[in-house]
Amino acid sequence: MDLRIQKIVEDKLSGKKGAVVIMDPYTGEIIAMASFPDFDPSIFVERSSSEITNLFSSPQGPLINRAISSTYPPGSVFKVVVASAGLETGKINRQTTFLCTGVTTIGRMEFNCWNVHGRENLDQAIAHSCNSYFYRTGLLVGAQNIYEYALKFGLSRPTGFELPYEASGLIPSPLWKKVRKFKGWFDGDTVNMSIGQGDVLVSPIQIVRMVAVFANRGYLVTPYLVTAVDNQDISLQKKKMVSKIALRDSTIEEVREGMRQVVLDPEGTGNVLSSLSVPVAGKTGSAQAPPGLAHGWFAGFFPYKNPKYAICVFLEHAGAGYASCVVTKQIIDEMIREGLL
Repeated sequence: MDLRIQKIVEDKLSGKKGAVVIMDPYTGEIIAMASFPDFDPSIFVERSSSEITNLFSSPQGPLINRAISSTYPPGSVFKVVVASAGLETGKINRQTTFLCTGVTTIGRMEFNCWNVHGRENLDQAIAHSCNSYFYRTGLLVGAQNIYEYALKFGLSRPTGFELPYEASGLIPSPLWKKVRKFKGWFDGDTVNMSIGQGDVLVSPIQIVRMVAVFANRGYLVTPYLVTAVDNQDISLQKKKMVSKIALRDSTIEEVREGMRQVVLDPEGTGNVLSSLSVPVAGKTGSAQAPPGLAHGWFAGFFPYKNPKYAICVFLEHAGAGYASCVVTKQIIDEMIREGLL
């Protein structure tokens, strides 16, 4: 870990509820990781019974490491998986367009987009996070294919990180629903899954690992903290746990460009990051989490051409992904000022 970056992350996340993970996208080395609310470990050394009781009973869950032990619906950050599946299966290409009228009717159900985007191609749909585009893409690709591609990106299983209590998350499938819920799978399930809602659950460390695939152009890394034990370097063992995902180079590049447009496009959902002196690419997410406000996500990498860092900023019940973009900007801004970029 880089203590300078760790301090920046903790400072910018302090007072909020969520997690931040920054990782080397090529090796999986964790550069910084923070979860808030947090607690003072000295309480357990001093054995203050009242303070310990308050920790365990707090509804804020300060003892939970939200970066690895909690799972949440990913919302629109999951769209990069659906886009990849669509390109790989040939159901869409970069020029494929769908018309967004703000509402998509599936059977007797209506599924909303957060805006009326008009006709959009893939780059625009990623940049503007158009639900309608991904509803249609998801239906063309099919639930089983989405499930299988999500697994390629390391979702629905622990990453292999050293710290205990890592959550597996969940990517549903037609078979899972039949076995676990005794129900059939419907098109409505597919469209919900296509925008990272429904039964989809992920952790921030899984998402930073997923987005690193686009940063390093096709490799799934294993996140790790420990580089040496008793002066013996073990990082090489960790680096050997990097695997190539079966994706075409063109798929990676096309989704990558869409992620860059999230920031560059004046109407991109991450445009607040465009003023940074370092070029950033990524994907925002606003995941519905009733009865509270939506969770906010930003997952991306920087600098764009030769990425040095992959980042995931998750804010619990923040209302929208925009809030996570603001924290991301604050972190990168401070890293620039400290000469870390």
